[in-house]
Amino acid sequence: LGIVRDTPELAANYSAITATYSRESRSNTDTTSLNSISSLTDSSASTSSIYSTKQVKLTLVDKENIRRMYQELDPDKMWKLSTGTVVEKKMEEFALSCCYEHPVHSLIFDTNDKSWASYFTKEEIKEITMYKPKKLDELPDVLNNYIEDLKKLRDVDTLKKKLSEETTCSACEWVRYTVLDYFKLFKYGYLPLSDQTEDDMMRRIWFFIDTVFDASPIHCRGGEKSSKSSSTSKNINRVLSAVEKIKRKMVGRKVDLLFLRQSLEYGCCECGRYDVPTKELHDGGFKMTKVLKDMLYCLYKSAPDVLRHVALPGFLLFETKFTVILCDAPAGHVCRIIRSKTMNLPEEPDEIYNQLFSILTLVYKSRLLMENTRNLVRQVPVTVEFDQMEYNTLPPCYYPDFIKQKRRRNNNEED
Repeated sequence: LGIVRDTPELAANYSAITATYSRESRSNTDTTSLNSISSLTDSSASTSSIYSTKQVKLTLVDKENIRRMYQELDPDKMWKLSTGTVVEKKMEEFALSCCYEHPVHSLIFDTNDKSWASYFTKEEIKEITMYKPKKLDELPDVLNNYIEDLKKLRDVDTLKKKLSEETTCSACEWVRYTVLDYFKLFKYGYLPLSDQTEDDMMRRIWFFIDTVFDASPIHCRGGEKSSKSSSTSKNINRVLSAVEKIKRKMVGRKVDLLFLRQSLEYGCCECGRYDVPTKELHDGGFKMTKVLKDMLYCLYKSAPDVLRHVALPGFLLFETKFTVILCDAPAGHVCRIIRSKTMNLPEEPDEIYNQLFSILTLVYKSRLLMENTRNLVRQVPVTVEFDQMEYNTLPPCYYPDFIKQKRRRNNNEED
């Protein structure tokens, strides 16, 4: 295959054959899956988003690269459990047995992934989950007291009357406006859900995840925003033209909401209109975990000393389901993923007390986590060094050879 790519005439024939085969293969084998998936997903979803639910099959080159990556890890820095099991060694076993790309190839350990039951005992998985857990900050007293006072007003009319009173606290005002808007959603028949699109969900239902950052130094950006951290990880081995022409810069993965400040990113959000298990499994168990790991890697490069002290949140929104993912690196070379208990949006006005307030509390705590992470990174003194520093404690995400080669440059494209 290397000889074919290096010979112009053969490479041209090879590209033509593979392109033809790829088109025929997709039209023949994917028609059934496209029809079945599209009937379940939002009618406004693009074909590309449907294809994105499929993980890449690893080539021999990928498997060799993955094997080499694990072999180059520093044994002295690996995560050793109380049982004597070395986490990275067991992850390597699983990684080399995979035929398709999996978060393990990026040294990501998702504590919710049932695949680990074949490599770790229940006690070992519990130890990995509970080791130096990152705790969310408590709410500010003024906000906590305000929410608790609202919960005591079990009559809807009394609650609405209380919400008509303005406050001087921006956080309390965020809660007040959110709950009032939810009463309007019920009043005008926008809830329970009917035929809303994914864009409708982000704009009208999950709006409070955007507005919670109105008075925050962290900015929220939406509209399928491309992650710079993801792009950095994908292009980490990009070099100037020499024997081969410089590779085209790869765009980072797109997410529904991105939480950032200047060049650094601190979290993200993925939304799905319907509760489709395959999309939820892919977006929450594969796509988002890699994006969060990319963000963590960029923070690590910016401030290496804070790696063990920070965590990045991600919001998973599927229909009315709400889940928070936390990404950190507590030990070794491993990036750990932990998930909160899934909560649901209220379907009736009287459910606001038990459901919406709990979700708002978790959203605000996640905002505080991002702000604290930013403060930790900013406190690290900036030093000028000419020697190239090695960032080998937390390796970047792995991206298969297929991903790097699948899009070809047009003649009029710029670098």
